[in-house]
Amino acid sequence: MYRLPSGDHLLFGDIFKAEWFHDAWIEEDAVLLGRFTARGGADAYSSSQATDDQTFLLAHGRVPLAVILLNDDCYAETVLVRQGAGRLSFAPVFGLPDKPAEREQLLKTALYGRLPLPPDDLFAGGVADLTCAFSVKVASKAAAGPFAKERVLSLDDYGCAQLEARLGAHAARRGPLVARGVGTKLASLLPDEPGQRAKRAVEQVLSRTWSAEGGIPDVIDTAVEAGTPPDVVLADILQRVEAIARDAQEAATALQQIAAEVAAS
Repeated sequence: MYRLPSGDHLLFGDIFKAEWFHDAWIEEDAVLLGRFTARGGADAYSSSQATDDQTFLLAHGRVPLAVILLNDDCYAETVLVRQGAGRLSFAPVFGLPDKPAEREQLLKTALYGRLPLPPDDLFAGGVADLTCAFSVKVASKAAAGPFAKERVLSLDDYGCAQLEARLGAHAARRGPLVARGVGTKLASLLPDEPGQRAKRAVEQVLSRTWSAEGGIPDVIDTAVEAGTPPDVVLADILQRVEAIARDAQEAATALQQIAAEVAAS
């Protein structure tokens, strides 16, 4: 699930710990604040001091156990290296409860908006709450420096796939988790054995298209950067497209047969 960070570039699924990371949100009491010098020379903030060019705001927040990067590798590099400006998106990671039953329940959650992060030798474990995602502004290349220093872990390929699936399900109701869920719902509408076959058919075709939807752009982007020969790129894409067609045809055949059985019953 985890691996130690390597290199200077931030990656999707990187985990950070720093005192200045906060899970922040606004409520109805949100107002612009202006900074001024109070008695004794300390900085203070007040709505009466707010001006149009102030960037301070009254908000609410809490300190998470860690935060996890939700942007893809290329975008993160653009913000931190190429442009030195922009916003990065994170989800707060909250620690697991002390009670074993509650810990087990959280680590088995099927909620789209939560990614369980099991305990490991490298990490105490927690839950990334995608429903509480927030952004951090990077104002300059100099401000980008602290990010790499605060990175403590990276998700491995399996962990990144899990995060991608949860994020896709939560944000767009797409991906393998959604395929599994709607497949189960479809099965509930049909008799037991045909229902299970229909479930497998729907899950298979939706999961395959999800995999190709992310995989084909990766193949093309990597080819452009690495100078991969066109015939190699096209062969890779063709293989993925043929897999979609094969799974779609199998699913269509299965669903046609099930529809005929249901109509005849």
